[in-house]
Amino acid sequence: MRRVVGVEGSDDDRLLLLDPAIVSSPNSFSDAEAKALRSFGVPQELQHYELRLTYDNLKSEEVLRAVLPEGQDVTSGFSRVGHIAHMNLREHQLPYRNLIGQVIMDKNPGVTCVVNKTNTIDSTYRFFKMEVMAGEENMVAKVRENGVTYELDFSCVYWNPRLSTEHERMVALLKRGDTVLDVFAGVGPFAIPAARRGCTVLANDLNPESHRWLQHNCKLNKVERKVTTFNLDGRAFIQGPLKQKLPALLHEPACLGPGVHCYGFSKENDPQRDVVERASASLGLSLEGWCSVHLVRNVAPNKEMMCVSFTIPKEVLFSSKSTETGTIEEPAPKRHKCGETTD
Repeated sequence: MRRVVGVEGSDDDRLLLLDPAIVSSPNSFSDAEAKALRSFGVPQELQHYELRLTYDNLKSEEVLRAVLPEGQDVTSGFSRVGHIAHMNLREHQLPYRNLIGQVIMDKNPGVTCVVNKTNTIDSTYRFFKMEVMAGEENMVAKVRENGVTYELDFSCVYWNPRLSTEHERMVALLKRGDTVLDVFAGVGPFAIPAARRGCTVLANDLNPESHRWLQHNCKLNKVERKVTTFNLDGRAFIQGPLKQKLPALLHEPACLGPGVHCYGFSKENDPQRDVVERASASLGLSLEGWCSVHLVRNVAPNKEMMCVSFTIPKEVLFSSKSTETGTIEEPAPKRHKCGETTD
């Protein structure tokens, strides 16, 4: 609601709207307020003003609280991905999803599509199914993060705007001339800023759509000559292109071994200890005392996203012993692609 309005018949005067429950007479002003008004030459007088509130004056929470059944939870929070507002409605809110979507679109300029996630992220390619609650069905979005522009199809790739701070933190650790090996590159939120910083980047993603948009975004940001892209399973990337690249890097006198930054989620009471123990078990070597752990963000109540950072000793890196501690079901083989970023 606008607090300053024009005066009918005058181009120079303005009215400052006040809450009549707080300011009911000229004596309602404190000494300091009265002094401030006099210093600006504003008369200490009140006028009655008829204010008509319409839909445009109400916030989304106020509209939803007024139109949804009494006692219904009001959900107005969402993640913004370009022109798309992404919501996570609870089951009891689903009958009202189209109404909620329309209100969100009306109250947020630039939002032309509102979607609701219909399942968890459990697919091989790490994206979720969604339904359009309101607006157009255009899922190709343009986003800008930390000064870099990305384009992506939100319906078939993974993108989380809440990770922008972590992307920025990680890229700030790099220096010109570093070689970056991104096993799960997505559409490029680590790889492209790293290339812009002067690093040589090998970027991989199993999802063919992520790989395609990764190449597109490299060209969009003019770093295609600094990024080599791969469309492989993470293990195949580590055992193939990454392993081929390591010997040359490790011959550098200052190199003690590759620095690794590994992400994971924890629901334990001590998430830091939990992720270190799990990383140690996967590596086959205790990381206790020679790794660092960073809390990335709170994902949900009692669920934290963590980053474990450590340096792999060369003797472990080139060991022929397997460190797998359990069987992991592999996805069906995909046709692998590898190459420079070309469309």
